[in-house]
Parts: sequence; structure tokens; C-alpha cells
Amino acid sequence: MAITASIIGSTGYTGEELTKLLIAHSKVEKILLASKSNVDLPIDPKYHKVTDKIYSKYLDYNDNLLFNSDVIFFTTPNGVAQKFTKPFYDKEILIIDLSADFRLKNPNEYKKWYGNKHTQSELLNLSCYGLSEIYKSSIAKSRLIANPGCYATAIQLGLYPLIKNKIIQLSNIVVDAKSGVSGAGRKIAGEYLFCEVNENIRAYAISGHRHYPEMIQTLQPIADEPIDLTFIPHLIPMQRGILATIYANSISNITSNQIKETFLDCYENTKFVRVLKNGETPNTANVVNTNFCDLGIHLIENSKKIIVTSAIDNMVKGAAGQAIQNMNIALGFDESEGLI
Repeated sequence: MAITASIIGSTGYTGEELTKLLIAHSKVEKILLASKSNVDLPIDPKYHKVTDKIYSKYLDYNDNLLFNSDVIFFTTPNGVAQKFTKPFYDKEILIIDLSADFRLKNPNEYKKWYGNKHTQSELLNLSCYGLSEIYKSSIAKSRLIANPGCYATAIQLGLYPLIKNKIIQLSNIVVDAKSGVSGAGRKIAGEYLFCEVNENIRAYAISGHRHYPEMIQTLQPIADEPIDLTFIPHLIPMQRGILATIYANSISNITSNQIKETFLDCYENTKFVRVLKNGETPNTANVVNTNFCDLGIHLIENSKKIIVTSAIDNMVKGAAGQAIQNMNIALGFDESEGLI
């Protein structure tokens, strides 16, 4: 089965990462790129002589050619996908949205965290949250998949086995997470200029980060009781990668080996989660340009504190790679097709 894949909002960092992965995907025969700013212009010179899969010019978001797609990816700012999705969905085209437009099931929560009223509540109810390690069976049946946020991916994969197996107290979970600058996208803002970021590190969104509600939406039903989660993100001076350190208190006299076995059992049948050996800690260099999430598990004996460290590439497992993984599952391809 050869498919046509389209990317709406293709000129941002995530769109370009997705294009690169789709070029290498053996099941993708043709790629259409749509851009708000580059309509009717020739495609970026970087693609010339690299592939014959890509259509020769950038399309408008409403171009009829897009209706020939088997899958459409939205790599647009929040608020855009909900405006354009329904006609494609009605044509039974698979939609994978990498913005936040279909992540939160409660439209009031969306307005609270993203500032805009959600206008497609019907589609919101039909969407599936695309964290494939937890929702694979639902993704396989869905035509509208909400790709998780990058921080949310790293943190949920680190917390899921602990909460599912009732290993930790839920009253005081703390997450310290650090991300490279590409997570902010290609927008022009003084705080992301080289001279502001280089040789610098800073916390931000201390009062609440937008990825927080989607984590609670996933993890609280699994826990079946309220979760007290404090999440503080930091911007660090590198291009890509996320390292999240999770601190939680154990509820029983559990050993490091028992915790590790819990993680191994939980992710035994997954393709892209690697549970490291006892004493090993993940680092971003080992996951950059891959779709892997590396997890390190530590038990501080004197305090019974469980520390989980989670590393991903925010542009791949945290965005474009996970979107490809979801496409593969939804279209019946091998889950790892086109990914490493």
C-alpha cells in the first residue's frame, strides 16, 4: 500500500522534521506540503534532487489537491487545525494533529490553557490521544489523532508504570524537565535569540505549563484518584532534546530490581521505550534523531524516594516521530516503519 501524505504548516521545525521522516518512509509515495506564507512558491531548495516524492510547490491550506491524501498532518500553531480539519475528516482522511487542538477533551480546559474557544467539540469527542504506548488499540481505530506534547510524552512514559502499579504516593510528585530551544518553534522572539539562550538556563511557566492538563487527563483515570503533580520546565542552550527528572515517594518497601521489572513488564511489547540497567541514567545524546524514550530508574534507599529520568528528542519522539508512529499504527503498517 503506497500512500500520499500531506503536511499543513510544513515550514516550521516540526514540519521539516516530519518531511524528512516521510521522505525515508517506504510506504509514502507522494508528499504534499502546505504553507500559509509560501503558497505557490517552489518547495524549499533543500529538497531539490533529494527526492521525487514531494510535489513541486507549496499549497494553500484549502487546496483541493490535499483531498487526495491518505493522511494529513497538522504542524500548525494552536487554533489552526480545528478550523481546517472537518472537511478532511468527512472525506475519511486520517488526521494527525501535532498542535494542542484535540488533546484536551474538555473544551473549557482548552480555553483556560490556550486562550481560545474550541469550535469543534464534535471532533474533539471523536479524537484519540496519540500516546501509542498506552492507547495503541484506540489509535488503530481512530481517524483523528492528537499527538501528545513533547514534555507530556517524556513525563507520562516515566510515570505510567509507577501509577498503574500503585508504587508511588500521588500526593507529591515533582518533575524537573529541561528542553532544547527547538521546542519553542520557529517564531521570532527576543527570549529565544542566540545571545539570550547561549550560556544560559532558566525556568519558565512556573505557575503552570500547557502540557500539564493533558498529563493529568491521562494519568488521573489510571490512578483512579487525584494526582498532585508539580511540573517545572527549563530552557537550556542546545537545539533539541528533553530530559525529565521525576521525583516520587514509594508507598512500600520495594527494591530497585522490583521497580525495574515493573517498567520492563509495562513496556515489554513496545517498540521505542528502552529501560536502562540499574544505575544507568539516560542522556539526550543517545536519543537525538531517534524515536526512542530512554528511562533510568533509581531508588534512594535512605528516603525511599524513587527517581525516574526520561530522555527523548523533542522533535522526534516528542513530535514528528511519534506522529509517524501513530500513522503506522492507524494505517496498519509496522509501527517502526521509517523510524529508528
